[in-house]
Amino acid sequence: MLNFLETTNVGPIKRLSVSFAKRLNVLTGDNGLGKTFFLDTVWYAMTRKWPAEVNQNLFSGLVGRPQDPTSESFIRFNLTTEHDNHVDYKATFDRAEQGWVGQVGRPYNAGLVIYALADGSFCVWDPARNYWRNGATADIQERRPAFVFSSREIWEGQKDGDKSVCNGLLADMLKWQDQKGSEFRILENLLVNLSPPDFSLKISTPTRLSVDDVRDIPTIAMPYGNVPVLHASAGIRRILALAYCLTWAYSEHRKASQLRGVPTASQVTFLMDEVEAHLHPRWQKKVLNSILAAIGEMYGEGADVQVIASTHSALVMTSLEDTFDKSRDKWFDFDSVDGGAISFEERPFEKMGSSDSWLTSEAFDLTSPRSPESEALLKEMNDALRENSGATPERIRNIYNELLQKLSPLDEDLFVIRHICKKKGFIE
Repeated sequence: MLNFLETTNVGPIKRLSVSFAKRLNVLTGDNGLGKTFFLDTVWYAMTRKWPAEVNQNLFSGLVGRPQDPTSESFIRFNLTTEHDNHVDYKATFDRAEQGWVGQVGRPYNAGLVIYALADGSFCVWDPARNYWRNGATADIQERRPAFVFSSREIWEGQKDGDKSVCNGLLADMLKWQDQKGSEFRILENLLVNLSPPDFSLKISTPTRLSVDDVRDIPTIAMPYGNVPVLHASAGIRRILALAYCLTWAYSEHRKASQLRGVPTASQVTFLMDEVEAHLHPRWQKKVLNSILAAIGEMYGEGADVQVIASTHSALVMTSLEDTFDKSRDKWFDFDSVDGGAISFEERPFEKMGSSDSWLTSEAFDLTSPRSPESEALLKEMNDALRENSGATPERIRNIYNELLQKLSPLDEDLFVIRHICKKKGFIE
């Protein structure tokens, strides 16, 4: 579990310092302000490798570099290990070696770490498979630093020479369905928990897609019939991939722990970029709460589950009003400030009551939830109705008539404007 992170001269923010909540940490901010880079940095802090260093086929994922190559750059963090120890670590960028240099040795064991990237890639750091002593007393070759899968590899699998690292969703779903073992039960339960509000995602009978492809393809039961997973919508495919990766990471961790004779992890850190990506608004209103509940249920009451997730959705923030706990959850916001700088700060989470209110809050900084043209007309009318504005009655009537075309007759702002215009004699 990550407790604290500080960076200087790394990425788009010159200096960043953050203390994390134990359960949920939600990130908001405009595009290009550093949310994805922040999550990549969190992954680096917990695993000592950037995702793109482990798998160079990633479409997304960055390798941290100094913002100003002439100034010192460092990443410092504090985390709680599986043995409940609080440890500090500091890595400094070596300009000559063009890499990060810190304490020699393996990463600290902070439990299982899972990272869902916005483009469908996934990263897993497993203490039973990626946390190994150097081979001082046994002839053990260097182990892989993490499991990092591109979006294509999640579906079709990944190989390392003649070894299968991951069979992929298409193969594993069929195998698990045929075996009807623990993996299939976990996957089915996750899909139910992560389903949209109007129906449950259920695995159905495999099918063939064509005479030229001998593969059987898993299907999902939709209200209108069974759909091959390769033909499912982008939103359903993302949730399928998420459920598969959570199942794969959990199952492989338990098997590796049993082979090594070590306890399973009691801590899980889950990172997710753009939790609402591809999802309908109804689904956005439940997805983050569903993820929290599903992971907590999968690992049990004894596990400490920490989630760090970014969102661009006012509906996601609205949904958190039902579950946000100030004693164990935090909200952080990225903002652009004068001079082109970027600020990062924790904001107090207060209930806004509606997604429209969240849109105009500090989370998203919209001046209005309306269309741009309606917003501009309302501003023009408000300016025209001020005393000494110089606007003629004819101009005010013209703006009013344009608003009648743009807004609903029951619109609250239009009701107020109509009342003022009638009172001042601009309209009948």
